[in-house]
Amino acid sequence: MRVVPVIDLMGDVVVHAVAGQREKYKPVKSVFCRSADPIDIAEAFIEVFGFEELYLADLDAIEGRNEPRTEVYRKLTELGLSVMVDAGVSTIAEVELVLSSAEKAIVATETMRSPQLVEEAVKRFGSSKLVVSIDMFGGETLSKSSMLRSMKPLDALRLFTEMGAEEVIWLDLKRVGTRTGVDLDSIREARAMCRSAKLLVGGGVRGLEDLLRLKEVGVDGVLVATALHRGDITPKDVEEIVRDH
Repeated sequence: MRVVPVIDLMGDVVVHAVAGQREKYKPVKSVFCRSADPIDIAEAFIEVFGFEELYLADLDAIEGRNEPRTEVYRKLTELGLSVMVDAGVSTIAEVELVLSSAEKAIVATETMRSPQLVEEAVKRFGSSKLVVSIDMFGGETLSKSSMLRSMKPLDALRLFTEMGAEEVIWLDLKRVGTRTGVDLDSIREARAMCRSAKLLVGGGVRGLEDLLRLKEVGVDGVLVATALHRGDITPKDVEEIVRDH
């Protein structure tokens, strides 16, 4: 199972994301890096944990305040990381812009205006360049699309795998940064639903025990941030989890 570190970027700093309440996010405080600069933290992810990939949420782009920070994506890629980016894309042109400086573009339900974007992007760029994120809050699908908002997350998951998505994130924003634990029941249902796709999950991971439970469920990867910065997941824990991957 992959352990994928997360950077939530707001302005020029990495912030601590908690329960999707972005107006309250503060610069991250980390046990392994004194800086909140994204490049410094990414370098520490590499040096301390040996990570080779990274999930970046460009929160200003997601909120529509700024254009995607492609110069930051490029610098992270130049460190040798495989970077997947959520920049709130809602058009093919925006997907292409992200892919100009990152390995993969995340197409997230929160910001897509139509689910057809996934089908079009798969045809244009290939499924290996895309990650679809099923964004949830309180068990409901988050989206600008009225069609997606009316769908249960599992139904949205089925739709996107039928469109050719090969890698999907199951993201519970209500649990992000809260250390309340993962929703194993919904994750089991998602795993059973998308046997044809890789499943990454995020939200609520507290430490090694949660990672071991998720590995037992059979997910392909886990997104983590808070537990890393608090020291609740150690380099030794990461090594144990990814050993058989």
